[in-house]
Amino acid sequence: MRGPSAELGINNGINPKVLPQKPFRDNASHSSGFRAGFTTYFSGYHAPPGTVWENIKAYKNSEAGLFQHGTTNIDFQGGLLADNGQAAHNFGHDNAIYDGTEVIGRSEHMQFLIDEGRIGTHCNAGGLSLQPNEGMGRGTTIRNTSFKGFDNGCSGGPKYAIHVGNSQVRNGVFDASPTIFNNSFADEPISSRINACWGIHNSGDNFVRTVVIEDVDGSLSGTSPGFFVQVEQPAVTSFFDNTTCSEVPDGCLLFCENICLRLGIVSISQDLTTRNFQMHISDGSNTASVSFNNAHSYSCGHSCHFVRLSRLLLILHCHSYFCKISCPPYT
Repeated sequence: MRGPSAELGINNGINPKVLPQKPFRDNASHSSGFRAGFTTYFSGYHAPPGTVWENIKAYKNSEAGLFQHGTTNIDFQGGLLADNGQAAHNFGHDNAIYDGTEVIGRSEHMQFLIDEGRIGTHCNAGGLSLQPNEGMGRGTTIRNTSFKGFDNGCSGGPKYAIHVGNSQVRNGVFDASPTIFNNSFADEPISSRINACWGIHNSGDNFVRTVVIEDVDGSLSGTSPGFFVQVEQPAVTSFFDNTTCSEVPDGCLLFCENICLRLGIVSISQDLTTRNFQMHISDGSNTASVSFNNAHSYSCGHSCHFVRLSRLLLILHCHSYFCKISCPPYT
């Protein structure tokens, strides 16, 4: 705790970043031109499990409706996110939950204002982001949520109901495990529902690779359960028949129905990546070779130290495999 009150005895040892919150419900924020309608940044908020934001409304904010960074365990129940640059920018937000929320890309009222010439045709029409580096077991949950207004002809920006984010991508890998089920998308085509191009091609830090997102119940694809997998990524597609998958138009993803995939992560010291190590994965018939990329580097002065690892994701069809790591000449 900072400021004069930090010196009071009653606040000795108090850290607001981890304190339970009081009830937070029925609040609204709109028309913000800076960062977000609601944000937990700059300091972040490591909320205890079960922390609920109930019936919160954020709309017509030029950047995000919600910006949650360095944050954990916010359960966003109900509420409305509409006409924002992004409905919610999840950036280092572990265990984010969106349950029963109404998410609107471009509302009828916004379209009316555009048609009347009272505002420009800018595309404040973004949806919920999936942070690529949430980590296994801590991904975003989106359930019982309705999406509409994303098939609106916008160009540029993350204009989709759900998209892979591009902020400070660690190691360039998608190691998130989002849970997405029982959602509705009005009449949105698949091209407006899910998109990974923003993270794959528009990251200023490290382009994302090995994107895999499970459609648990078929509500995301609108067809049947399966997996969305990154196109042209041999580490993902080498071990199943991807010719039966369908491409998401302009989404940088394939949708593969009724397949079983599993996620694994291998890490080695980044000191070794300077030797150009590769991992070779085989099921006895097919083999994929993937290079270890250097981790994102940080400058933290003289007072801290990072154990740097290079990470490789394994997205494998449910089967048996063996792997080995080698350095040049590769064998």
